[in-house]
Amino acid sequence: MSATQLHKLKSAITVSRRYFRMRAGLMFGLCAALGWGGYLAATRHAVAEGLTSNDLAFIRYTTAGIILGPWLLLHWRDRCSGLSLSRSLILALLAGPPLVMLVAGGSRHAPFATGMLVELAVLAVVGILLATWWLGERLDAIRVAGLVALTVRIIVVAGPVFLCCTSRSWMGVIMYAGAGCMFAAFVALVEKWQIEPLAATAVVSVMSACTFG
Repeated sequence: MSATQLHKLKSAITVSRRYFRMRAGLMFGLCAALGWGGYLAATRHAVAEGLTSNDLAFIRYTTAGIILGPWLLLHWRDRCSGLSLSRSLILALLAGPPLVMLVAGGSRHAPFATGMLVELAVLAVVGILLATWWLGERLDAIRVAGLVALTVRIIVVAGPVFLCCTSRSWMGVIMYAGAGCMFAAFVALVEKWQIEPLAATAVVSVMSACTFG
């Protein structure tokens, strides 16, 4: 095989891997969006049935802590070496009980459809911005178009809520938006610190269960 053919083969393999990673990322993103939407719907239902923010945080993190605690003990040294105490605390603050409290608080004040649309849109917008500023990813035309479309969506959905002075729904919208910002920061830090997602989830769950459960 000549050098030219070898170079073409390597280029084809690189392009194939890039497209595979892109498709895999899109599939994972779709699954995450579906899971997040289901979580918001379940939280809304739980709040309507009378559960408090403390109840929801206790159920979520105690259950997750019990399930992931043994895994964390077994793999702390080999798969969680990049997680110092300070980093663990930061991640627990961003994806721990404060996040649940914001979502539950938003569910009490804002309509579910409005809150879900705002939170997911803010999550995507802040995620793109953090990927550009913190992670050095290129802001290409597709991402710019996405930013514009999502920003317009936030304005269209949340604008009428803030213009309605007789409603307290704006408080819920702010809480939903805050939850979206927090989770976007959590994901960006996990990527920036090169932490395995399962390890980050386990640390957040166990620390939240110990401090809040």
